[in-house]
Amino acid sequence: MPIVPRQRARREMEWDPSGQVNSRNETKNIKDIDNANRFLKEYYWEKNNRKFSKKPLSDEDFHIALMPDQDLRNYVCYTAECKVYRDYTIKFSKRIYQIEKKQPIAIKPGDNVILKTWLDGSIHIFKKNIELNFFEIDDYGRRVSA
Repeated sequence: MPIVPRQRARREMEWDPSGQVNSRNETKNIKDIDNANRFLKEYYWEKNNRKFSKKPLSDEDFHIALMPDQDLRNYVCYTAECKVYRDYTIKFSKRIYQIEKKQPIAIKPGDNVILKTWLDGSIHIFKKNIELNFFEIDDYGRRVSA
């Protein structure tokens, strides 16, 4: 039997899938911010938490400490993969970075490197988790002062 609009509206009134507050019964005394805050503390948050909270699978804390050589800033950052050009430069976000000659790891043109922008705005370039030495240059090849 098809559901006509009146039946559908009646069924939706009986069962509210969103779990929202029934404005006619529960919120009729709320006229200002103080009453609204009191309503949230005394009624709404407890009901909402009972309805949606889940018990943890275990009470143990499974977070592990970082190793001494790990830096959390390398994990919470913006990351981009870039290619090293023939003149040992990297172009990213309208800026040019010159890789220095002396490096802790061998690098050649065509290699892919990871450019990380930490949340403090500083730039770091890595190849195989080893940070490379570099400096920023302008369009004419002059070193940009930091």
